[in-house]
Amino acid sequence: MPRTPRTLLASISLAPILLAAAASGNAGNLVPLVAGIATGWLLAGVLLAWRPFAGVLAAAIMGAGVAFYLGSHHLAAAGSSICSVNETFNCDAVNQSKYAEIGGFPIAFIGMAFYLGVAVLSVAALVRPPMVPRAGHALFGLGVIGLGYSAFLFAMSMGLGVYCLFCISLYGVTFLITLGGYLIARRDETPLVRGTLSSLLFQDKSPSLTIVATVFLVVVIGTKAVASTPSSHPASGAAEALEKVDVKTLYTPTARPLVLDGTEPVLGDPKAPFTVVEFADFQCPYCGKIASGMHELVQANADVKLMFKNYPISSDCNPNVADPRHAFACKAAAAAECARKQGRFWELNKLLFMNQDNLDDEGIAYMATHAQLDVPALQSCMNDPSIVKGIHEDVASASQVEVDGTPAIFLKPGEGDVWWRIHGGPEELAKVLAAKRNGEI
Repeated sequence: MPRTPRTLLASISLAPILLAAAASGNAGNLVPLVAGIATGWLLAGVLLAWRPFAGVLAAAIMGAGVAFYLGSHHLAAAGSSICSVNETFNCDAVNQSKYAEIGGFPIAFIGMAFYLGVAVLSVAALVRPPMVPRAGHALFGLGVIGLGYSAFLFAMSMGLGVYCLFCISLYGVTFLITLGGYLIARRDETPLVRGTLSSLLFQDKSPSLTIVATVFLVVVIGTKAVASTPSSHPASGAAEALEKVDVKTLYTPTARPLVLDGTEPVLGDPKAPFTVVEFADFQCPYCGKIASGMHELVQANADVKLMFKNYPISSDCNPNVADPRHAFACKAAAAAECARKQGRFWELNKLLFMNQDNLDDEGIAYMATHAQLDVPALQSCMNDPSIVKGIHEDVASASQVEVDGTPAIFLKPGEGDVWWRIHGGPEELAKVLAAKRNGEI
């Protein structure tokens, strides 16, 4: 049998990451991301047709690499990832949602462990086929289970109204593994269904599933131990990396000044020299993720004030959005505006971000009570046409500075009409502020 080309396997695993990295230099560039993912799928598919175990190995390597990136970024929560393109294709919104973890542990790392287990099994089958009989049945069965979970995750993503391209790439990888398992299993004399069930129930004499399960458990336990160690935590690594990053890459001057109308709620000293404006959506998972960090930044820096503007990702009140993606975003924005009129915007703001799954009328009324608001007055106010007009004005202001998704953070570093768009969240903003104070920028 011909030997599997190592360089081809490497190119398959790295193609999506390399082309995606090229895209990261140009915000909103969707083509390199899609091209990279498609290239990875295509090359793995070609290998499947030539030698199924080689194709499965290539797909598993690709899957493990992408899953490691997503898992690390989930733990670090360090700003925008390379696959966050716009309001529709935003990996951060999906990767920071509640569906992206189980008990605080990123599901991406669980996927990585699965792909590594499949990779080890594939290597064993390529090196010594007799050692792992029924390997195809085990791969097929595991792949079917993986596709079922992929369908669930995709449905949840549809519920969020936003999609993660790297997550979609993993769905394709799982399909390729399943297809490879089928191609291998059909060559065996044991019927597909019977052999698959026998493998999954550990009733055959093949160690295939045992190999995958062992690798899976070792990787999950090891990753969990490393991730829980402060010095080894991806967030720590991200912070160290930021120390070495050229701060000038963390912001871009806007082509037009950001327009303020004077109605923006202010957190911090209104006379603070540094003005930060955040455009956010109360139903946006990543906005909720960074909300406390933004508030903590203001509390720790007396020379910074934070202003809030609405940018709901819903056509119900945002003409820049094509559909009512975040069904409760406009309602939540209206409630926040009405809370501002009662002088308790930030109290409700905090509760809305903490309870993003309960933004219906009943949930908002419950949170308004805990925020010590006049609930009947709030509910009456939310039906006032002027509230929707105010949200439209925030959206128009966002359009002037080319906001197309949330969160979008801007900094006014001094006097005049100069504004900077911050690339990332509170951590990146803190770096830019420190550099500005020190005269480095």
